Formats: sequence, C-alpha cells, structure tokens
Amino acid sequence: AGTIPAQPADLPVTYTLESSPPGASVFLEDTDIGQTPYDMVFASPKAKARAVTLKKRGYDPLTLSLSPDTPSKTYRLKRKRRHVAQTSTNDTSGGTKTDESATADAPSTTPTIKLVK
Repeated sequence: AGTIPAQPADLPVTYTLESSPPGASVFLEDTDIGQTPYDMVFASPKAKARAVTLKKRGYDPLTLSLSPDTPSKTYRLKRKRRHVAQTSTNDTSGGTKTDESATADAPSTTPTIKLVK
C-alpha cells in the first residue's frame, strides 16, 4: 500500500513578521520567541489563532491575534509619549519662566510592523 501525499490543507503555513525599526521582540503569551523579522509557522491552515505581542524599547507594545488566514497587513507601532518636564523659576521682574528644555525632538518616522504571507 502506498502513502497518500499531503493535501494542501494539511501543509504548514508560514508568515514572516517584519518591523520598522527592525528588532522588535516577538512574544507568544509571556515567552520571548525571537525578534523581527520572525517566521511564524502554523501547523496547518486550520490551526487556531495565536496572540502575539511585539515590543520595542521606546514604543508602545502591540498585541496581534494571528491565524493562518490572517490577511497581510502593515501594523504601526506608536512611539511612547514623553512627558514634558517643566520647572518654574521666578525672574527678577517678578514673572514666572517655564523651562521646557527637557523635551526631546523625536524622529517623525512612523515605525511599522508588516505581516507577510
């Protein structure tokens, strides 16, 4: 008796998670499983969805629900907001000065996470 070849429905499905900036940590539940770009492999097209969180220092974490039938999409990471440190000092004229020199100029590029089939 011969073996039956695998049906397309039984083959693994692989997605590559890419990020901009590269190097975002990929978490499956609470486990760090790698960094982007990362190949996510589903056992079959019928596999259940997985909750994946992408983390990058200086950016808000992004949690995604990925399944084998998730359409390709670009996900955007948002930079964490910086708090403006303000100090007030009295000048010699009796007025108040506010020092906002603690704010830093952040690059205006928007990082993205891209899911590629």
